[in-house]
Amino acid sequence: MGLESAQLKSVVIGPLSAATNAEALWTVPNDATIASVKIASVAGIAANDTDYFQLAVTNYGAAGSGSTVLAELDTRAAHENALVAKVAEAANLNTTATNLRVAAGDVVSVKGTKGGSATGDYSVTIAYRTR
Repeated sequence: MGLESAQLKSVVIGPLSAATNAEALWTVPNDATIASVKIASVAGIAANDTDYFQLAVTNYGAAGSGSTVLAELDTRAAHENALVAKVAEAANLNTTATNLRVAAGDVVSVKGTKGGSATGDYSVTIAYRTR
């Protein structure tokens, strides 16, 4: 493995709106392994079981039919709690190492879903290592 393949790279998706259940897509440029997923909210999103926000980062694959969840986060009080304004919070990565591998040409979805009247703008940073 050369130095280039060991290098950590990242892509920033957003800004997106929690109020609109926004979804953005990223086409993976190289075979890679997801190292981390972080979400940062402009104004924060409170921990609340009624007005909450869920983030799912899913690998649709190259054909668009995949469903492997790479990372997720949920602001309900019983889950990860609030997003603090302007603080990058780590999402929960898939615990199966092979599920964190993505191939060149795979399409990765970054989708936020709101419960109740949750609002707020956010961005997601996906860090990955090429392989």
